[in-house]
Amino acid sequence: MISKITKGSSFKGLLNYLFSKPGAELIGKNVVGETALEIANELEQSSHLSSKVQKPVGHFSLSVPSTDQLNKVDWLSIASDYMNEMGYDCNQYAVVRHTDRDHDHIHIAACRVRLDTGKCTDHDWDYRKSEAVVKKLEQDYNLTPSPSSQDKERRSPTTGERRLLARTGEDSVRVKLQDTIDDLTAEHPTMPELIDLLKDQGINVQVKETVSGSMGISYKLDGVAFSGTNLGRAYTFNGLQKHRDVEYDPERDNDAIAAASSRPPVRTSQNSSTTGSTDSDDDNNETIGAIAPSNTKKVELPGQLPSVPELELEAGNGDEAANSDDDKAATVSNDEALYDDDEKLNYQNISAVSDDFEKESIQNRVNERIEQVREKQAAEQARVSAETAESRRADEQRNNNIYSLNRDNPIFKELIPDEVKALFEESIAQENMGATAPHELQLNDAIAPQNGSNLNSQTDQTISTDPTDQTEPNLNDDDESVDLSINPVEENWLPLRSRLIEEYCLPAEILDVLHEDGWLYANDEGMAVFSVCTFQDIETGLCIFNLETGLSEWLDLNLDPEVEQEVNGEPAFFWIPPQDTKVVNNVILTSDPIETISSVALDPSYGENNTMYIGTESLDRLPIEFLNNPEKLDVVVSFKGDEEGKKLANEVINVLPNSKKEELDEAGWNGELQERLQQAEAEQMQLVPQYQSQQQSQMEL
Repeated sequence: MISKITKGSSFKGLLNYLFSKPGAELIGKNVVGETALEIANELEQSSHLSSKVQKPVGHFSLSVPSTDQLNKVDWLSIASDYMNEMGYDCNQYAVVRHTDRDHDHIHIAACRVRLDTGKCTDHDWDYRKSEAVVKKLEQDYNLTPSPSSQDKERRSPTTGERRLLARTGEDSVRVKLQDTIDDLTAEHPTMPELIDLLKDQGINVQVKETVSGSMGISYKLDGVAFSGTNLGRAYTFNGLQKHRDVEYDPERDNDAIAAASSRPPVRTSQNSSTTGSTDSDDDNNETIGAIAPSNTKKVELPGQLPSVPELELEAGNGDEAANSDDDKAATVSNDEALYDDDEKLNYQNISAVSDDFEKESIQNRVNERIEQVREKQAAEQARVSAETAESRRADEQRNNNIYSLNRDNPIFKELIPDEVKALFEESIAQENMGATAPHELQLNDAIAPQNGSNLNSQTDQTISTDPTDQTEPNLNDDDESVDLSINPVEENWLPLRSRLIEEYCLPAEILDVLHEDGWLYANDEGMAVFSVCTFQDIETGLCIFNLETGLSEWLDLNLDPEVEQEVNGEPAFFWIPPQDTKVVNNVILTSDPIETISSVALDPSYGENNTMYIGTESLDRLPIEFLNNPEKLDVVVSFKGDEEGKKLANEVINVLPNSKKEELDEAGWNGELQERLQQAEAEQMQLVPQYQSQQQSQMEL
């Protein structure tokens, strides 16, 4: 059995969420009310017994694996025993059973204020207490034992990390970080003390505020950075407090945390051999964001690639160094300047290999890299040519569209020479017959994939819930759309990008950033595949958009058990956060990712405001608890005006009564975006007579 405890301030938000799930059943309560609103009002009244409790809402969830079959009576007995053991023997609560997932589970909505004393129920170490209670319940009810908190809270080693341990006997950086943090938190330090202790171990630590207003933490050792989430739930900022008993008081600790974070880590024997990159530019922080700008250096091919003559010259230098003990000693200097990225070859390191490597082996490796560089340059040139062809085709189609819109305008007919009209008509006729396919792109696509293995492409990558362990994505067994392809095909990206720009008028700069960050790619059928993630940036699903039909298919991925435990039912959706701020004051809800990007494109203050944009297909995928905060958040419901959009809008407004509704037609935000751009192009064409008149006047002069 797995338990989860959260605290909040809105009884209505929690109860509305619990009752909104398909198949939700109220199986027990010690209140009079029957509906979500009635129960929420009663619990709210109980909370008024104390004015000091700022978060009177207690939300407990208990879940068992699919192998454990429990009936309603069993669950009621378990809920009663659990609440009594947790100290809620004189509190009001309601028990709701959910059957929307494979594992059976219940939610308990409780008031944390006791009826007998009017004080808050003791919550010291309640996470540890809950674990002990669960262990007892597992024995009493003969349930499948759950892993210990240490196992659950820690990401398991990946296949690659296990191979590293078997091959070298050395743990991966992630395991080293986990072990070090576990050791240093044994004495329950404060958060600033823990950061100082980690810095003394040569580990750089950065703490920053996330988009949802919570704190995020990241760690860096030996030049490799991990967010707290990637290490495991116990290593996030909140997880350190919940699962490792690290003490944190914002008023007491925030200044000390800032000071500790700014201090450089102590150089140890472990990290002294790292590359010349500094720890101060740690960009792998646990921040929430789909397209947040990154300071990480990116490879710009072919500009940063060394030329072949340069490599051959360095290869010669490497041969000489291989025979020189003095040069070998020089290569191990910590102050040696190294290349900034893996695309450049560091021959000093090659020449510093152990003596049992022969000179011939070194030369073979150098020659191999020279050939790789040649292939990369050829592939990149092919890709650049393909981009140019696509851009040229986009410009041509845009001009054709302008001509088509104004071809019947009498003034336009007089202004455009007959030979120009003939060219336009011929181009449009060819386009209608499909003759304007990007032939250059097709030719280049035959070349570029051959070298794709040497590029930073996603051609052979698969969707993974763990950035250090690439695993094949699996759809749920009961999904009717399992035949849809979800594998990324990089050579299909440019054609997809052009179609999204030309047919849907989406901004190229947003598409490019989403693609670079892995939130958007093309599958083998040329469809757009968008990543669906939780607020913790964990991918749990995909949204596949068919450009031919204009329809979206939302899919859930089969997650590893440890990842599913970490997600723990948290909703996932497509979202774009504010660019320049970590604070969210406004949220715009849309029907799908195309609508989300369109609403961003129509927002003149995007990049300067504090608005988050969310795309979803159902109420279940929305973070209701986060959205139901009318004092801090303005929520705009702006789904398409079709039947499904209207139905979803009504469901959301019922759960979020303080939200505002934006009336749209069936075409939605994207229809409005296309209409505005067409109007702008028409207005530009109306300026053609004035421009030509000015040109004629200048010619006469």
